[in-house]
Amino acid sequence: MYFKGLNTGKDIASFLENHSNNVKVIATTLDGNPIQVVKISEGRKPAIFLKAGNHSSEIAGIHALLTLLVEGLDTPFETYMVPCGNPFDFGGYQYALSYAIGKKVQIHNDAECFSVLTDLGQKVYEGDDFSLFQVGEIIFAYVDQEKLDSRILFYGKLDKLSLRDPYLRSTLLGRRIFFPNTVYYKEDYGPYDKAGLSAWTSKDGYISNLNRLYDRYDIPPELSSIREFCERLKPAMVIDLHESCINTRIPNKLKESGEQIGNYFLILPSEHEATRLGIEGIETKIAEAMIEGTENYGFKCFTRNQLEASWGYSNTDYFKGYLRKDTRDAMPFYRWAIRFADISITSETIMDIPLEKRINIHTTLVHKALEAFTHLMDLEK
Repeated sequence: MYFKGLNTGKDIASFLENHSNNVKVIATTLDGNPIQVVKISEGRKPAIFLKAGNHSSEIAGIHALLTLLVEGLDTPFETYMVPCGNPFDFGGYQYALSYAIGKKVQIHNDAECFSVLTDLGQKVYEGDDFSLFQVGEIIFAYVDQEKLDSRILFYGKLDKLSLRDPYLRSTLLGRRIFFPNTVYYKEDYGPYDKAGLSAWTSKDGYISNLNRLYDRYDIPPELSSIREFCERLKPAMVIDLHESCINTRIPNKLKESGEQIGNYFLILPSEHEATRLGIEGIETKIAEAMIEGTENYGFKCFTRNQLEASWGYSNTDYFKGYLRKDTRDAMPFYRWAIRFADISITSETIMDIPLEKRINIHTTLVHKALEAFTHLMDLEK
């Protein structure tokens, strides 16, 4: 379900405190908001870990975990969740800018954004369709959204530009970079309201979104706290809830064929040994049980052809509903977690379908994963 009135990290923190007595603060963000872990099932070992909101703009996963917290989970295993891994970004662009300036600002469109940044920030880069301004310790991007999708900057263009500009790269080192959010399905907010997009620049100059930096030493608390908690817990299964817009990259020929485009897909790491549990192929078995169980509820996954046509990265293995062996030069959580987890799965709902449907898909996928995990573990008794 979608919980109205959750607009900032503080709102999320209050919600968790009101709905659970097992909330632990593992870090705080630069604005003082807590990063919280909730223990939702006592149960037996091995533990299970659920996470969402590393990209706070992908709000379906956040509300899915909040739904599971409120409705409860039927699992015999000790289970933890981090419903919002990035509470500072969750407040959105104008929240972050207000924090950096020290007073509340209102931004409704690109022109107002440019005006505020020009008056109160220091311009550090000017391009044809975007500019960068430093306000306090944060970099804010002005983007002409009629000409450029912020996500193009967010997912790599800015990193490539800074490689060619030593001054820009040195200016961005160790800083958070905020972008207007591109809203693929219009909910109750716009590019400057809530659910922001931000990237981080590591000390060696690499610019990336916060889910690609889990192998770095110089990372913000949103990542280091999750990493440290999981290193101590060593869960056997981790599920990370995300959202995607890869459907926009499906060729028109495939769209026009009459084939229904899927609502979601899963990402799995390269195949690895199930060394702790000793159940051969357990990760694949659980992923396929998630897909089969969710399709029984009428939610259609991406076909193998749709994934292969839209994913866009080489050396990937494609299957019905999921892909493996993502070989990008990055370390997302699901790849990092296989150092201790036998099952590490990312779920991705498609952002141009209604929010309630995306939330329902995520909650169903989690339920099916827990059912399959319990069944396979009980068979081994």
